[in-house]
Amino acid sequence: MPSTPTSQFRDRSSGSQHRLHVLVVDDAADVLESVGALLESQFSVELCSNSTEAFDRMLAKDYDVLCTDYQMPGMSGLDLVDALERRDVMIGVVLVTGRYERFAEARKSGGQSVPLSVLLKPYRSGDLLEAVRRTATFARMKRAVNAIGKRAPELVGE
Repeated sequence: MPSTPTSQFRDRSSGSQHRLHVLVVDDAADVLESVGALLESQFSVELCSNSTEAFDRMLAKDYDVLCTDYQMPGMSGLDLVDALERRDVMIGVVLVTGRYERFAEARKSGGQSVPLSVLLKPYRSGDLLEAVRRTATFARMKRAVNAIGKRAPELVGE
């Protein structure tokens, strides 16, 4: 199946390409299935119905992008992002919400070390696909900058 150039990344160390790996989290089964079906057309996708399980999966496995609903029972999408930040998990996040003002107010108090895109409901299919691609690109660049920053002392001889 041909894929768009933006849905694959070349691993510079090995020269191989890999399909973006996306974890989708939503407590609404119908939304989870429809978002998964849309994204599977261009990405490698796994589905998860709650934030706690998603958190455990992300600690055990590498993903390029997390696509999560904001409002879920237990741990919200934003709580999930905050938990990942505390564990230094570098992943791009597409947070989907129908209530931006609630998200904006909650986000004032937290930091933001992960690349985060907010997608407002209702959205078009193309908007979600583009948000995933854009967020994956930003996350990849941020990981590269962080890696350079960690190597800075050895690069300058300190």
